[in-house]
Amino acid sequence: MQMLARGLCYTSHCNLKATRVRIANVSRPLGQAAPHISSRRCLRVFGAKAETKPGKPLPKTAKEAVETGLSAFADRKDYDEAVRMFKAAMELQPDSQVACAALFNMGCAYARQRKFKEAAEAIGKAINEHQLKLGVALKDDDLRELRDSREWMDMMATVKGGITREQKVQLRAEAKAPFRLARIILFGGLLAGAGLGLLIIIGRLAAALKGGDGAPDVTESVTNLGVNTAAIAVLGFLLSRDLQAKEKETKITKREEELGRLLIQLGPKRVLPLLRFRGAARPVIIAGDRSFVERCIREGE
Repeated sequence: MQMLARGLCYTSHCNLKATRVRIANVSRPLGQAAPHISSRRCLRVFGAKAETKPGKPLPKTAKEAVETGLSAFADRKDYDEAVRMFKAAMELQPDSQVACAALFNMGCAYARQRKFKEAAEAIGKAINEHQLKLGVALKDDDLRELRDSREWMDMMATVKGGITREQKVQLRAEAKAPFRLARIILFGGLLAGAGLGLLIIIGRLAAALKGGDGAPDVTESVTNLGVNTAAIAVLGFLLSRDLQAKEKETKITKREEELGRLLIQLGPKRVLPLLRFRGAARPVIIAGDRSFVERCIREGE
């Protein structure tokens, strides 16, 4: 996790608004003395903008909250407390740099807890609203499991510098036939030129048939008409073939991307989307009842 908050300063005061405090299973009005509890039990504030643990003052600045959260994250591995402190920092009207640090490190803490939806939301907000560089999130070790999740794929379609699913489909489809786009442009340009030439030739042929001084030669005009018509037919066929092939390839690639979102469980805590196997293995999807799947596996072995 990147220590993004070091050296950043911002002062503010936290206005804690609580309606009721609950310590473990004991409820009491705010202001009454709390019963004795061990240090392992937690205090929860309902209706509050920020939370902290017993005996520890609530941070008064966003920077202080981020620093406290970083300490909880790195030193004690207390990810719940880290998330609370980063949330508290966001409630203390931080500047953009401190907010970026709070959101990014909040995402790291959530990722360590395997709360990938919340982690992706925090990272995405840091990128889109507070100028976090996407490359930082792509390299951070604390986000390794998040990057293997479906939530990460969804986030990448919405953040600055990311790529949408439609763009990915188009890029993969073009990669399978790298010269198709060039052919479409070439055939389209030639077809447009041949069409324009045909209009001109039709005008000349009409003038030739009308006759008169300076009228074009009828034979030449008919020949040119035939050549241009044939060119339009051939170019139209080639262009149409490439366009149809592109549409078919795009549908196949789109289907592959949808199947790539299927989750594969590799162990108790290891779940990957199917697309992570791309380039390393060729997965086979078998759909049916238990006996059918078992029979297919036996025959495949």
